[in-house]
Amino acid sequence: MNVKVEYFDNIINLKLDGVNVVEIENKKYFYRFVNDLFSICNDGFADDITFFEEELEKNMNGKLKVFVDFFDFQFDSKKYINDVSKYVNENIDDEDKNDLFNLYNRIIKVYKKLLNSVDLPLSVESEVSVDTITKFVKVNINSK
Repeated sequence: MNVKVEYFDNIINLKLDGVNVVEIENKKYFYRFVNDLFSICNDGFADDITFFEEELEKNMNGKLKVFVDFFDFQFDSKKYINDVSKYVNENIDDEDKNDLFNLYNRIIKVYKKLLNSVDLPLSVESEVSVDTITKFVKVNINSK
């Protein structure tokens, strides 16, 4: 993949099978480049940066992440939590799903019994899915 930056003399060639390094000695251009990368992350585009592969422009909206604070990866962000939950849900086999459904149904049965003693017309959603259970247990990334 190649990156065309309007204010750079050369096109940046990114290889997807390794680590790429861009050295920018000019502080103003460095700030401008990082700011444009942030614009792509947040807004989906930057006027001065174009990604392309074999003459076809590539949309990098949602595919680029800029880390400035190397010790704060924001693992508690909603996007990461959703991606982790999706990954976990895809990797649960059928036997484990059945076990989870049985345990969840037992919890719901006890909870319904408790709600019957409350003087309000309360109910519990009885439809269950693996996604519901994963959200219930709040799976997240251990930052250590």
